[in-house]
Order: sequence, then structure tokens, then C-alpha cells
Amino acid sequence: MSNQQFTDLHKLHTRTDRWKIRVRVTRLWKPINSKKNCTISIEFVMLDSKGYQIHVVLFEKDFQYFDSVGKEDFIQEGSIYTLEKFDVVFAKDYLPVEHAYRIHFKEGALVKIATEEGNDISKHMFKFIKFDNIPTKASQLTFLTDVIGVLMKVGKARNAAGKLLKEVVIMNKRQAWVANS
Repeated sequence: MSNQQFTDLHKLHTRTDRWKIRVRVTRLWKPINSKKNCTISIEFVMLDSKGYQIHVVLFEKDFQYFDSVGKEDFIQEGSIYTLEKFDVVFAKDYLPVEHAYRIHFKEGALVKIATEEGNDISKHMFKFIKFDNIPTKASQLTFLTDVIGVLMKVGKARNAAGKLLKEVVIMNKRQAWVANS
């Protein structure tokens, strides 16, 4: 399929909502409000055929605009979608991927599962870092970090300086690394 009718993710900007993109969901998570025990949003990382990624957020207040949002299969990791009529906003604070913008779904946004094969879009994208570089990433509030190692321990959540932290111990063949995340 020709990608001429779709915009590449690196070309998105905030001056219009008339985009049409074709992307694969490579990571998906649902942040929970622990006090109310409810989903705050549905968030995911999307990847296009050129290897560009973007963070997408569907806030709980906007669930009402999508009939299928309550269903488990609204958005599935690994599936390919075409998206139209969504907002592009500046990414700030939390940036799971290296992109200046993020996508917010809104009323009128169109989300359709792609019916054709998606061999032109990778199933995953990893940016592995060396194990020794993990400490330099730990203090960074941006970008998900991909590492290969063995998860040895995840501690209980604790409050420190107004943030909820867990101790995470990851080990490779030679050394262990402890993170408070």
C-alpha cells in the first residue's frame, strides 16, 4: 500500500487537526487513579512505516466519544490503525518517546483498524542502551529506556518527596543496578 495518503509522524504539528496517519500500537498502558481505583487514561506508543514514534493519550473525560472504549479491544498492542481528526499538542513533562508532540484523541476523532497487511511497519522499536548507562537515564524524566537484563526485585511503593517510588533491581551477567522509579 502506498503511504502517499498518510502523513509521517515526524511531520505532525499543532496548526491543524486534519491529519491522517497509519500506525502500529507498539506499547499500551492504562494509568490508574489509586485513590478512586479507576482508569485515568489509555496511553500508547505508535510507530509509523518510517520508524518514527509518538505518544498518544485518550483521557477518561473523552472516553464518552468512543463507543468501544469500554471494551478490552478498543486499541490493541500490535494492531495497525488509521487515525484522523485528532489533536496534536506539545509534549511536556512525561515523554515516553523522543517526539516534540503527542496526540490527544477528542470528540470526532476517527480510529479504524487497518484491513490490509502491515508488513511495512515494524512490530516493535527498541532503543537499547548499555547496562552501564542506566544510572544516567534514571534521573531523566523523559523517554522510556530499553535494556536487557534480569528483573531481580521490585520493592513496595513508598512515598518520597511527594512522589510514589518503587525500588527496582535489574541484573545483567556482571552487575546489579538499583533504581528508584
